[in-house]
Amino acid sequence: MPLDITKTKCIIFGRKRKTTDIHITMDRIELEQVSHTKFLGIIMNEYLDSTGNIKCCDKKVSTALFALRSARPYLNFKIAVLHSSLLPPK
Repeated sequence: MPLDITKTKCIIFGRKRKTTDIHITMDRIELEQVSHTKFLGIIMNEYLDSTGNIKCCDKKVSTALFALRSARPYLNFKIAVLHSSLLPPK
């Protein structure tokens, strides 16, 4: 399988207090060094903690809850009860 060098990124994993700039080149093209990237649906950062995933999930849940809250007046009673059990009162 050929490697698309224009889409390839470089990430260095390490401790929070130590960051290093390394210049890696392939076919005379320097790879971009990034602090975080998405790999197989998981956001990985250079410290291997889960802050990126938490922020991403938080945004998705907030969007879904907003959609449910907006649709609440148009839902039937059973779905409205389920909705009110999932969402805390304001």
